[in-house]
Amino acid sequence: MLVWAGLVFRAISEYEYYVLYQEPTPGVSAFFQHHGNEWAKRARPQPNKTPIKIKKQIEVGEWYHLKVVVEGNDLKWFVNDQLQAETKLKPVGGLDVYKKGKVGIWAWETKASFDDFKVYGPDIEGQAVEPQNKLSVAWGQLKRFH
Repeated sequence: MLVWAGLVFRAISEYEYYVLYQEPTPGVSAFFQHHGNEWAKRARPQPNKTPIKIKKQIEVGEWYHLKVVVEGNDLKWFVNDQLQAETKLKPVGGLDVYKKGKVGIWAWETKASFDDFKVYGPDIEGQAVEPQNKLSVAWGQLKRFH
Protein backbone atom coordinates (compact mmCIF):
# COMPACT_ATOMS: atom_id res chain seq x y z
CA MET A 1 0.00 0.00 0.00
CA LEU A 2 1.31 3.44 -0.90
CA VAL A 3 1.08 6.22 1.65
CA TRP A 4 0.59 9.86 0.68
CA ALA A 5 0.04 11.85 3.86
CA GLY A 6 1.51 15.08 5.15
CA LEU A 7 0.97 18.66 6.25
CA VAL A 8 -0.80 21.62 4.68
CA PHE A 9 0.13 25.20 5.49
CA ARG A 10 -0.83 28.72 4.38
CA ALA A 11 -4.10 27.38 3.02
CA ILE A 12 -6.27 30.21 1.73
CA SER A 13 -8.96 28.00 0.18
CA GLU A 14 -9.65 24.32 -0.47
CA TYR A 15 -7.68 24.65 -3.73
CA GLU A 16 -4.93 27.12 -2.70
CA TYR A 17 -2.31 25.88 -0.24
CA TYR A 18 1.15 24.43 0.20
CA VAL A 19 1.49 20.72 1.01
CA LEU A 20 4.52 18.72 2.15
CA TYR A 21 4.67 14.96 2.46
CA GLN A 22 7.08 12.06 2.29
CA GLU A 23 6.71 10.17 -0.99
CA PRO A 24 6.25 6.37 -0.90
CA THR A 25 9.58 6.16 -2.76
CA PRO A 26 12.35 5.90 -0.14
CA GLY A 27 13.95 9.24 0.64
CA VAL A 28 11.84 11.49 -1.58
CA SER A 29 9.95 14.48 -0.18
CA ALA A 30 7.18 16.17 -2.12
CA PHE A 31 6.38 19.87 -1.93
CA PHE A 32 3.56 21.42 -3.95
CA GLN A 33 1.77 24.76 -4.21
CA HIS A 34 -1.85 24.04 -5.13
CA HIS A 35 -3.64 26.86 -6.92
CA GLY A 36 -6.59 27.71 -9.11
CA ASN A 37 -10.09 26.38 -8.74
CA GLU A 38 -9.58 22.60 -8.80
CA TRP A 39 -7.52 20.22 -6.69
CA ALA A 40 -5.25 18.98 -9.51
CA LYS A 41 -3.75 22.40 -10.35
CA ARG A 42 -0.37 22.59 -8.68
CA ALA A 43 3.19 23.78 -9.10
CA ARG A 44 6.25 22.08 -7.67
CA PRO A 45 8.70 24.56 -6.13
CA GLN A 46 12.19 23.08 -5.85
CA PRO A 47 14.25 23.17 -2.66
CA ASN A 48 17.19 25.52 -3.13
CA LYS A 49 19.46 23.40 -0.94
CA THR A 50 20.31 19.73 -1.28
CA PRO A 51 17.71 17.74 0.67
CA ILE A 52 18.80 15.32 3.35
CA LYS A 53 16.77 12.18 2.73
CA ILE A 54 15.54 9.49 5.06
CA LYS A 55 16.82 6.12 3.91
CA LYS A 56 13.80 3.97 4.54
CA GLN A 57 10.41 3.92 2.92
CA ILE A 58 7.35 5.17 4.77
CA GLU A 59 5.79 2.04 6.25
CA VAL A 60 2.14 1.32 6.92
CA GLY A 61 1.50 0.92 10.63
CA GLU A 62 4.50 3.04 11.67
CA TRP A 63 4.21 6.45 13.32
CA TYR A 64 6.24 9.40 12.00
CA HIS A 65 6.83 12.84 13.43
CA LEU A 66 6.20 15.40 10.66
CA LYS A 67 7.18 19.03 11.09
CA VAL A 68 7.23 22.10 8.89
CA VAL A 69 8.89 25.31 10.07
CA VAL A 70 7.95 28.47 8.17
CA GLU A 71 9.45 31.82 9.16
CA GLY A 72 8.60 34.53 6.65
CA ASN A 73 9.44 32.87 3.35
CA ASP A 74 11.99 30.43 4.82
CA LEU A 75 10.75 26.84 4.91
CA LYS A 76 12.22 23.73 6.55
CA TRP A 77 10.63 20.24 6.38
CA PHE A 78 11.43 17.46 8.87
CA VAL A 79 10.51 13.78 9.20
CA ASN A 80 11.39 12.24 12.58
CA ASP A 81 13.41 15.39 13.36
CA GLN A 82 15.67 14.78 10.33
CA LEU A 83 15.87 17.69 7.89
CA GLN A 84 14.37 16.66 4.55
CA ALA A 85 14.55 19.90 2.58
CA GLU A 86 14.71 23.64 2.96
CA THR A 87 13.86 26.43 0.58
CA LYS A 88 12.63 29.97 0.26
CA LEU A 89 9.00 30.38 -0.74
CA LYS A 90 9.03 32.37 -3.96
CA PRO A 91 6.73 32.87 -6.93
CA VAL A 92 6.55 29.74 -9.12
CA GLY A 93 5.10 29.73 -12.62
CA GLY A 94 3.60 33.19 -12.22
CA LEU A 95 1.91 32.32 -8.91
CA ASP A 96 2.05 34.63 -5.91
CA VAL A 97 3.58 33.39 -2.66
CA TYR A 98 0.88 32.61 -0.10
CA LYS A 99 1.80 34.89 2.81
CA LYS A 100 -0.58 33.45 5.40
CA GLY A 101 -3.38 30.96 5.80
CA LYS A 102 -4.60 27.97 7.70
CA VAL A 103 -2.71 24.79 8.59
CA GLY A 104 -3.83 21.21 8.58
CA ILE A 105 -3.22 17.57 7.77
CA TRP A 106 -3.45 16.04 4.30
CA ALA A 107 -3.94 12.57 2.81
CA TRP A 108 -4.63 11.40 -0.72
CA GLU A 109 -5.73 7.93 -1.81
CA THR A 110 -4.51 6.44 1.44
CA LYS A 111 -5.52 5.64 4.97
CA ALA A 112 -3.71 7.80 7.48
CA SER A 113 -3.96 8.52 11.18
CA PHE A 114 -2.77 11.73 12.79
CA ASP A 115 -2.24 12.38 16.48
CA ASP A 116 -1.01 15.30 18.58
CA PHE A 117 -1.36 17.92 15.84
CA LYS A 118 0.11 21.17 17.17
CA VAL A 119 0.69 24.65 15.80
CA TYR A 120 3.14 27.09 17.37
CA GLY A 121 4.25 30.62 16.67
CA PRO A 122 3.62 34.29 17.23
CA ASP A 123 0.34 35.76 16.02
CA ILE A 124 -1.27 32.34 15.62
CA GLU A 125 -4.93 32.38 16.46
CA GLY A 126 -5.62 29.02 18.05
CA GLN A 127 -8.92 27.30 18.01
CA ALA A 128 -9.46 23.93 19.62
CA VAL A 129 -11.32 21.38 17.56
CA GLU A 130 -13.96 19.43 19.40
CA PRO A 131 -14.50 16.00 17.80
CA GLN A 132 -17.97 15.46 19.27
CA ASN A 133 -20.74 15.32 16.66
CA LYS A 134 -18.29 15.50 13.75
CA LEU A 135 -18.91 13.25 10.76
CA SER A 136 -15.62 11.32 11.05
CA VAL A 137 -16.22 10.55 14.73
CA ALA A 138 -19.82 9.51 14.09
CA TRP A 139 -18.73 7.30 11.18
CA GLY A 140 -15.99 5.72 13.31
CA GLN A 141 -18.50 4.94 16.04
CA LEU A 142 -20.88 3.35 13.54
CA LYS A 143 -18.13 1.21 11.96
CA ARG A 144 -16.99 0.00 15.37
CA PHE A 145 -20.24 -1.95 15.73
CA HIS A 146 -20.20 -3.57 12.27
